[in-house]
Amino acid sequence: MAGVRAETFKLLEVIYYVERERREYKVRKNLLWISFIALLILSVLTGFSVNTLKVSAVEYPAIMVVPENVIDENLKLGENFTVSIYTDYTGNDVWSYEFSLTYNPNVLGGINVTNGDLITKEKDPSAQFLPGDFNNTKGELSLTGAVFIFIFPPAPLTSGPGILANVTFTVVGYGTSDITIGDDTRLIGIKDGGSGVKYDIINAKRDFDHIQHGFFSNKILGDVNGDGIVDASDLFDLGKAYGSSLGDLNWNSDCDFNRDDKVDDLDLSDLNENFGRSVP
Repeated sequence: MAGVRAETFKLLEVIYYVERERREYKVRKNLLWISFIALLILSVLTGFSVNTLKVSAVEYPAIMVVPENVIDENLKLGENFTVSIYTDYTGNDVWSYEFSLTYNPNVLGGINVTNGDLITKEKDPSAQFLPGDFNNTKGELSLTGAVFIFIFPPAPLTSGPGILANVTFTVVGYGTSDITIGDDTRLIGIKDGGSGVKYDIINAKRDFDHIQHGFFSNKILGDVNGDGIVDASDLFDLGKAYGSSLGDLNWNSDCDFNRDDKVDDLDLSDLNENFGRSVP
């Protein structure tokens, strides 16, 4: 065990030496080769196995954050962006929806939520949009919904697919944030042309594999630890996760820069491309 530690420390010395040399002489072309050697040694030292199992896509019908990934280092403090809460359901018995979101308040702040095109007054004048409230201390958007109001059946109905709502965030920090759809999220229908029983077409608590959450990052690609610089410590972390897939013991989502649920050559290439860069 002591020998393994000694070899690891020697490896770290080599990596930090390479970083210093690169900054002085800008030997970028050699870095990728050295990275591969470092990763190979680390894989031997840590003894991890490669698992190529892939995660299945979200099931139909689904409620999803679109786009699923917002990865843009140019989205700095004060910049805004919008995601849509969308359903791909194509049935014609949609009566109502409701959803909630959570996010990282150290990185994002919610500023606005507006109705989408699924349940609107243009489709039926009885449509009502009920926006939730943002709590930017906790990182929450409370239950938001829309519904066709009726007293006597048949209820007004609509068909999908469509956008439930649009949510606008402002960037308040550097880092990453999941944009997580809450368990109280539902797409609600009424059977028999609006004269039958209400039912959950999609229920997030029940149908967890029918929910696609979102993700935001304004980190420099390659900045694994989020300290604002891509350096040898990030290379070391990526080395430990290299070859892993989602669910593996050595999996590290912060090393999966392209969000394809595996840490591989593409992620290493991103780190190499940005090696030495730092947040202005």
